[in-house]
Amino acid sequence: MNRNSENYLHTQMALIKSLQNPSDQQLKLVDLGARYLQGHRLTTAELRAMEALILCEKSRCRAEAAAAKAAHALKNEKVQAHRIRTRRLIELGGLVELAQLGDWDKGLLIGAFTHMKLQCARDGWEKIAAMLKADGDQILESRSVAKTRQLKDQ
Repeated sequence: MNRNSENYLHTQMALIKSLQNPSDQQLKLVDLGARYLQGHRLTTAELRAMEALILCEKSRCRAEAAAAKAAHALKNEKVQAHRIRTRRLIELGGLVELAQLGDWDKGLLIGAFTHMKLQCARDGWEKIAAMLKADGDQILESRSVAKTRQLKDQ
């Protein structure tokens, strides 16, 4: 066994000893490792077993690291989705304010939106959607032009 392997073995043994519930394999590695590091002569079978246990422990560590990395990626994905949703909700709130509906009661707003949605479904969505979009785009464009003029005047 080379010096790097001995250093790894020593480090892993300390880590395993600190675990509350080490596995049987880990306990066997600690036993063999302690005997080896104390200078006891191990049999060929014990040396092979220790090398196999070291490989197993290294694999377990890599698997834990991969699982942690995957968990981190999933968390980042959830955070990103939350940010996108939050941004969308803020934009929708801005549209409510722009339409000067911010002082309306929540029940009145949801009722109006639901009524409009049902009415559109009954009367043919395409025509109404085109008309509403044209009106909305015109309002947004006039607001943008007014904002640009205001910035130029400053």
